Amino acid sequence: MPPTSYEHAYQAIADVLVEQGVEKLFTLMSDGTIGLVTTFAEEYDDEFEMIYTRHESGAVGMADGYARGTGEIGVCAVGRGPALTNTATSLLTARKKGSNVLLIAPKRPLFRYYDNPAKRFDQNSFLQTTVGGSDSDRNRYGHSDRVVDIDSHETLIGDFEEIFRRLRASEGPIAVQIPNDVLNEPETIARPAGGREANAFGDASPGVLTPAAEDVEKGVAAYLDSDPDRPSVIIAGEGAVQANAKDEILSFAERTNALLTTTMQSRGLFHDHPYALGTVGGFGTHLANEYVRESDFILTVGCSLNRFTTDKGRLFGEEEERSTIVHIDTDLNALDRYTPVDVAVHGDARATLEATNRKLAAASVDRGDAFWNDDMRRRIKNAKPYMNPEAFKDGGDRIDPRRVVTFLNEVIPDDRIVLHDTGQHQFWVLDGMEITDPGDFIWTKDFGAVGEALKMGIGAALDDSRTCVTLCGDGGFMMSMQELETAVRHEIPVIVVVLNNRALGAEYYRVLRNDLPTDGSQIETPDLGDVAESLGADGYTIKGLEDLRPLADELSGRPSGPIVLNCEIVRDMGTPRAPSG
Repeated sequence: MPPTSYEHAYQAIADVLVEQGVEKLFTLMSDGTIGLVTTFAEEYDDEFEMIYTRHESGAVGMADGYARGTGEIGVCAVGRGPALTNTATSLLTARKKGSNVLLIAPKRPLFRYYDNPAKRFDQNSFLQTTVGGSDSDRNRYGHSDRVVDIDSHETLIGDFEEIFRRLRASEGPIAVQIPNDVLNEPETIARPAGGREANAFGDASPGVLTPAAEDVEKGVAAYLDSDPDRPSVIIAGEGAVQANAKDEILSFAERTNALLTTTMQSRGLFHDHPYALGTVGGFGTHLANEYVRESDFILTVGCSLNRFTTDKGRLFGEEEERSTIVHIDTDLNALDRYTPVDVAVHGDARATLEATNRKLAAASVDRGDAFWNDDMRRRIKNAKPYMNPEAFKDGGDRIDPRRVVTFLNEVIPDDRIVLHDTGQHQFWVLDGMEITDPGDFIWTKDFGAVGEALKMGIGAALDDSRTCVTLCGDGGFMMSMQELETAVRHEIPVIVVVLNNRALGAEYYRVLRNDLPTDGSQIETPDLGDVAESLGADGYTIKGLEDLRPLADELSGRPSGPIVLNCEIVRDMGTPRAPSG
């Protein structure tokens, strides 16, 4: 039984976290969090694993990766002022995803007159901008309720319980600000009766949003009116995964011979299907984008159709020759928001597809093998010549990055989590690393920031059921390199692959294409294998396949701690495709 009262707020917070099932806290101690961090470490060492990071952004990034990789709530605590501003990029990355992260931070004291002026800044505006998100998230007073101020000892426990209720309803991230004196100065806090426990609402499932019958009929009519000589295409997004709509999508596809594609957020949903074309959009495969452009009918399920998915709208053709689009989503705000659609269906993906399939069956729709045939299977199978080993071009003491990625794809266990950073290297990862389940792929580019993958990968690697591999460019690795020591100290089993071309790859190719000087994009990098060793990790420098082969056994299981592969890759080889944005 928890105590009936506490002497300090941080003791009450610790008990609430224990009750809510929190097992890990990511933090870097500061003057305002000393009481909280030391109390957790000394009095709750059996309940919490304290992950002490080297930078505040590391605490937030790891909490984000942990939340995405495990499905648990990622809790982090940082100080005020500069400690908090250090978290901006990682906070925005978590916010863009809607990741279930809880940030705890002190703020200016309520009652004490003197306060350190060096750390003063408009903290509330900072959090409203980062955690609060866009204007559409604000309430009528101009604030986001993702930023919670707890200014009273009397409400502290109840406020935290309410925050966890919201996080379990996927309302993250949430930032909590507590005045320094409320958090740290002695004050008896009585525990209210009837506190909430973690499972009070954890087992509740959201209701199913049934689509309007007339909207389903409009969608079916749009399909029946489409050109029967051109294959239809399905684009499934994260909403399709969340609604568990895969079987219903496949039933629709089989009946109509539609070809299957996904967004990046649902990559792997159809990995084993012979008529799956891969992902669409600016980072999509050539084949998927080609068939979307040529299709007369496109069914989009649980995706926002933003500019990245549609390649700035180019995938759907010119206005006079535009594809017919039926868009299914539970988010009313997503329908017709970024891309004009012909039929918008506000409803649960699975329920809508079930109703649609019944209508198609009643209309005796069955395309037989019109497009699902041997010719299509052969075309899909032969669609990745870029990843053909015969095309690889090692150069002297530099290895082709495609060789690295295909090797990793073969030796790393199927039960794995894959992350990649922002940069040129991402295309090789997307083409070469197979994802067999959408939950095995963590998209770190929500804010388009370089340097997030290492931090998030360390957090995700705390999932004890899968092997985690995070792939970075040398530029991104150098931005977060200090957190490798965090992984060493806490024996976190993450495989870090640095595709090192001694350059800021994306920028290098951009200035090269525009005949501009490349000096600023070419930055020599130290031997990162040696750097990893100096930080306590197992570090290897890879210059050829002969350096990779001896590591096959070590990479084929879950490591005991961090492993870093410094892969010195060929620089001047371009990319298979480039994003438009």
